[in-house]
Amino acid sequence: MTKTDDWIRITLRLPPRLHARISKAAAISESSLNSKIIDLLCQGLETDLETHLASLDPRELPKELGRMVLATGLRFKELARAVEELRAEQEAKA
Repeated sequence: MTKTDDWIRITLRLPPRLHARISKAAAISESSLNSKIIDLLCQGLETDLETHLASLDPRELPKELGRMVLATGLRFKELARAVEELRAEQEAKA
């Protein structure tokens, strides 16, 4: 990740119950509310990426990965890991 000096600040409105749930999870993991929110967002995005890649026809994979890299700036290491996980899943199914 980048230095926190380079991070973008936002104002986020949360429903009280969601705030309480995230606050409790942060306390349990002994992390800040901000760190917990970032962690949860990253987990959600990773799951979405894996689900999307798994839904593709294997022949479409190279083109889609290239599009995603250009569109999102997905880092190569993350991309390589996602591809390897997808290949392993497809081999296990075969």
